[in-house]
Amino acid sequence: MYDEKKNVRLYVVIFIFVCFFVVLFSRLIYIQFFSASELSKIAENQYDKIVKLPADRGTIYDRNYDMLALNKSVFSAYINPRQVKDKYLISEKLSEILAIPLDVLQSEIKKQRYFVWLKRHISKIQKDKLDNLDLKEVGFVKEKARFYPNDFLAAHIIGYTGIDTQGLGGIEYTFERELKGVSGYKYINTDAIQRELVYLSKRFAKSRRGHNVVLTIDKIIQYIIEDALEEAVNKWNAVGGTIIVMNPFNGEILGMANYPTFDPNSFLKYSDDSKINRAISSIFEPGSVFKIVTACAVLEEGLVEKDEELDCENGIYKIKSHRLHDYHSYSNLTFPEIIINSSNIGTVKLAQRLGQDKLYEYIRLFGFGKATGIDLCGEAEGILRDVENWSDISIASIPIGQEVGVTALQMLCAISAIANGGKLVRPLIVKRLEADENTILKKFSYSVKRRIISKQTADFVKSILEGVVEEGTGRRAKINGIKVAGKTGTAQKIDSTGRYSKTKYVASFMGFAPVENPSISVIVVIDEPSPVHFGGTVSAPVFKKVTKDILSYLKTFEDRNIVKN
Repeated sequence: MYDEKKNVRLYVVIFIFVCFFVVLFSRLIYIQFFSASELSKIAENQYDKIVKLPADRGTIYDRNYDMLALNKSVFSAYINPRQVKDKYLISEKLSEILAIPLDVLQSEIKKQRYFVWLKRHISKIQKDKLDNLDLKEVGFVKEKARFYPNDFLAAHIIGYTGIDTQGLGGIEYTFERELKGVSGYKYINTDAIQRELVYLSKRFAKSRRGHNVVLTIDKIIQYIIEDALEEAVNKWNAVGGTIIVMNPFNGEILGMANYPTFDPNSFLKYSDDSKINRAISSIFEPGSVFKIVTACAVLEEGLVEKDEELDCENGIYKIKSHRLHDYHSYSNLTFPEIIINSSNIGTVKLAQRLGQDKLYEYIRLFGFGKATGIDLCGEAEGILRDVENWSDISIASIPIGQEVGVTALQMLCAISAIANGGKLVRPLIVKRLEADENTILKKFSYSVKRRIISKQTADFVKSILEGVVEEGTGRRAKINGIKVAGKTGTAQKIDSTGRYSKTKYVASFMGFAPVENPSISVIVVIDEPSPVHFGGTVSAPVFKKVTKDILSYLKTFEDRNIVKN
């Protein structure tokens, strides 16, 4: 009986072992003949990797090939948490060197991964300190970072890039596709802890460098206007400002400055307001600078004689329930004197001759209510309501620069049309795309959108604007030895109640020089200056300073490629 029980137990054990080996053998057969391909792919994915090889980003130059944005080599630090034995100790050391909170580092190092970024784009000092620690768990990757050698200069034009050098603003964003190039790839083999086995790795596709972008701006002119703008904003306790310099014949932007500004090398440190390109994005009521539209329109339509006198009502003119005032009281003024002395009443009486529909037509012809089409992101169209949405007093408000919203660039294009003989040109900020200095991929040539007034009309209005500077509201823009034409503007801002503020103004001056053959047109806009707010007092002297300096610079370098087409 005992032997029979013993034999039964033995048979059971033998049976279990036989079943185990049958299952094991069956599994081996299945793996060998049915799963080999799938498992092989899994193994390859674990030890063979495809690594992206980022392309070098193209360089951004000014018109004279001074570098404005380029690449530099930097190191980024990573760690293999699976190799870390004392997570707290290594976190303490790295936190001090990399300026990363201890709890953040500890959280990252606790992750059971083979690779975790510690910090991208570390400084040379940080790299040296980490090298001295000789931590086997820490490694480095050599990367390319974007570098802006002139710091704040032309920041709103150039823009900035993210940590992976992707364009986030300005030209960097607008021309991202052209600048970024084409990434390459390589196969690498790794060991069990994901270290690259260099002798087994092989490259199979090279990256292709991005194209270079050559801008229309001149670095020296950009310096001139940025310095002058900062000085003016600080002098008049303003909240901000803009200066733009343009070739009125071909539309090339020679300089575009905004304040406040930022350093694109460390753009995250600056407020969003500092990164706004006010020149193309900020909409404001233009005030008296807008009177050039009415002046050109009535002349072009033959609705006024060049020496005709109009009654300016001694400073008070009633339209419907609205009383229109002039800053100074005038009785009779000739047509040129109305613009020279910036009479609101005289301008509105001229606009009434035009009528709403014709006035609207000319405002559109001058490019208002539509973006200029410059190759920069964030351009605003401005504000111009259709005629059917005008009120009974719009004919008294719009001609003097109220109830409309414009950008500084739109106003500069408008006065440039007078400077160049009556043509509205599209503003340019990029001259060409290049593979290198000897290989031009694309040229950006000037284009005339349309003729808006005749040369005769433009020439006469030009002489009136010269009178504004010689004897009118723009006398502070006068430059000895150079004939200057321009127009002042002082516009009330809308306050939080929806009414015109009695303390907040936009002071502007725009013009061109020399009158007989304009090389540049310039606009200066100062936002909320105090205690003085008049365009003739605040902005005209800034125009004088930058125009005089720029013309002197251009005279010294006449081969600067400012061609009047």
